[in-house]
Amino acid sequence: MTDNNWELPPDPKEANTPPKKADQTLPGWIREIRGDAGDAASAGKTPDDKAPIDGEVARYAPRPAKITPPATPRNAAPPTKITNPATPRPTHYAAKNPKQKTQNKKPILCGKFILRAIIVLLVLGIFGALLTLVGSLLGYQYLASQLPAPDELRSRQFNFRTTTIYDRNGDILWEINDPNFGRRTDVPLTQIAPDLRHATIATEDRFFYTNVGVDPLAVARAVYYNVTEGSIVSGASTITQQLARNVLLSPEERAQQSLLRKVKEAVLAVELTRNYSKNEILEIYLNQIYYGNLAYGIEAASQTYFGKSASQLTLAEASLLAGLPQSPAIYDPYNNPEGAKARQEVVLRLMTEDGYITPQEAKAAAAEPVIETLKDLSMTMAAPHFVNYVRAELEKIYPADLIYQAGLRIQTTLDRRLQAIAEEEVREQVRALADKNVTNGA
Repeated sequence: MTDNNWELPPDPKEANTPPKKADQTLPGWIREIRGDAGDAASAGKTPDDKAPIDGEVARYAPRPAKITPPATPRNAAPPTKITNPATPRPTHYAAKNPKQKTQNKKPILCGKFILRAIIVLLVLGIFGALLTLVGSLLGYQYLASQLPAPDELRSRQFNFRTTTIYDRNGDILWEINDPNFGRRTDVPLTQIAPDLRHATIATEDRFFYTNVGVDPLAVARAVYYNVTEGSIVSGASTITQQLARNVLLSPEERAQQSLLRKVKEAVLAVELTRNYSKNEILEIYLNQIYYGNLAYGIEAASQTYFGKSASQLTLAEASLLAGLPQSPAIYDPYNNPEGAKARQEVVLRLMTEDGYITPQEAKAAAAEPVIETLKDLSMTMAAPHFVNYVRAELEKIYPADLIYQAGLRIQTTLDRRLQAIAEEEVREQVRALADKNVTNGA
């Protein structure tokens, strides 16, 4: 190779480029010119230029073809959108709504907050309940230790009892009562008519045999009956509470209308239930409660109003007496016979509701003229001279307080029937000797 025939080696890129035809044109292409030439003339080159300018590099990019839509008639219907139901709608590249994300988080956060608040309140409530329970137990024990012992119930009940003088046949000649109290005679529960026991429980303490000494349901029941009847029909205190108030509390405390007195009464009632059977509590209650007209206890009340023992009371008589302890002055059958009769009907209705009697028995008892059979309170002394003689002999042996409160039963040798015959014969003989100035006899 000589210097005159020296040529550059072929460019490998050009070797792989297919040869252009002489008259090849590039329609739809745009040539971009880069290099030192940047004037307007260079930038205005068109793809029709056969060759690039020296020192320039030609690069072509495809131009998008302009598509002219066909003319649409004016009255033609709009084109129908055609979709392919078989092709699933792409969701992986759908844009996310930031507001939706925030809104979804708010309910979750609120729910968690409410749940935590509920848990905290439950824990605090349980803790508070435990503290209240412990405090109540400690307060109960302290208050119970400050109150009279329940074992003292029998020793602290009313100690006065009526001393009764009988003739040789067991008929009562006279009763010696404490002038500061009245009549009272103890009898066991077995010697009290069942109707009287049932009437007392139905009126004063419906759930006596099942409660623990106090009964919140009794309060609600008493409020209901007292509101519907417009008067005091049923008591709110249980039988055990009434017994605790009348026996174990002082007279000053009984008269108090305070929450502390009610709490003491409730504590004592619970303690009495723990230490005594229900029948013992009922027996002491029926021998303690006041029935009016100086009659303390059901035996004294039965003798005062009907002149018979408590074991002989009929349903009509028992229902009348069972309604008196709630308010002896208001329902006094001697001073307010209409009120006493209405009260008796209330007691019979309560007994019917509790299943002690049938409606027919209640109706028959209410129809009995029980008010008309009441005993005259102005009791005359049978054989007054003889009774005064016996009383004088008693005072030689026993002190007066013991005679009033011991409940002595004194049986004498006097025959009341024969005494009445003798007295009538003496009166006849005195009248026969009136012309001889005879005015007395024995």
